[in-house]
Amino acid sequence: MARSAVVVGAGIGGLAAGVALARAGWRVSVHDRVPVLEPVGAGISLWPNALRALDVLGIGDAVRARSVLGAGSGIRRPDGRWLGRSDVAGALTARFGDPMVIVARSELTGLLQELLPPGSLHLGSRVEAVLPGDPAGSEPARAVFADGGQVEADLVVVADGIRSRSRSSLFPTHPGPQYAGYTTWRLLAPAPVEVHGTETWGLGGQRFAIVPMSGQRVYCYATATAPAGTVHEDEAAELRSRFGAWHDPIPQILRGLRPGDVLHHDVEELRAPLPSFTRGRVALLGDAAHAMTPELGQGGGARRWRTRSPWPPSPSGTIWPPPWSGTPGSGCRERLVSLPAPVPSGASRRPPVWSVRGCVTSPGG
Repeated sequence: MARSAVVVGAGIGGLAAGVALARAGWRVSVHDRVPVLEPVGAGISLWPNALRALDVLGIGDAVRARSVLGAGSGIRRPDGRWLGRSDVAGALTARFGDPMVIVARSELTGLLQELLPPGSLHLGSRVEAVLPGDPAGSEPARAVFADGGQVEADLVVVADGIRSRSRSSLFPTHPGPQYAGYTTWRLLAPAPVEVHGTETWGLGGQRFAIVPMSGQRVYCYATATAPAGTVHEDEAAELRSRFGAWHDPIPQILRGLRPGDVLHHDVEELRAPLPSFTRGRVALLGDAAHAMTPELGQGGGARRWRTRSPWPPSPSGTIWPPPWSGTPGSGCRERLVSLPAPVPSGASRRPPVWSVRGCVTSPGG
């Protein structure tokens, strides 16, 4: 009889985990609290390790076809003066044989959803808690739903994001996410003529980045130091007031934005690491396990690389623990170097660009 797995969360990480487990012969159900998987988010960068994981899932070439290759970029001042240039994409291709690509989150989510077995995706299905079970015995893990129902499984994958209810039930004393000291805006917009990738740095933690995408679009993100919970009636107007006088083509990109075109969120992180990414028959994935600020992350790379080869049986025939999943920083081999110390609440957490090398999590080290 096929082993069973419950995946909590139908974001990119949860969908990829469900697809990988199903391809490995598991009987999978994926649950998410939302009634409809509507397009959410803007763009996402996929590095070579993420593309290889998507190759294993069978959609690597489809993602490449919908993507724009990452190109030369650099850092500028608000007046347009270049502070530095780089060719990250060229360096990645030369070293790893694959580029970094940029794709719309909604397109990647749609491709992953199509690979799930029919009837395995359950929307409007809120998981309130997870019971870990006993990997050394016969006690299964259990997902507890908002309506009081429970589902038993050989494995539960928790991928329900930074505010994971399941994580809270597994590690009730963990403090949870904390504000990183700055807020961010994200958007997709029509591309100006001859646009190039840039990130522009100003005062007060203000940054504005332009990332070319397919379909004559650009993905942009902006940041600023601000008190937690600050919101604006018109986020597009707020962006124009902050960045509308910066160098071209930033004003052109902002000019036609409507309030609904802009996503605005405070940046949060799990500053206190979890004692483990597993408990019993449960594994945590993505932001539910190790939410970090964007500067310390690797686009969508780590979560998809981690779902590439799901939990193979050990020689004894048991399925637990995954040989690469234990304590953060050891079995997971997260290759972080020179991490900055925590900063006071309200301060801008912008680590130097050299603070992380790769940030790749892989079963092979």
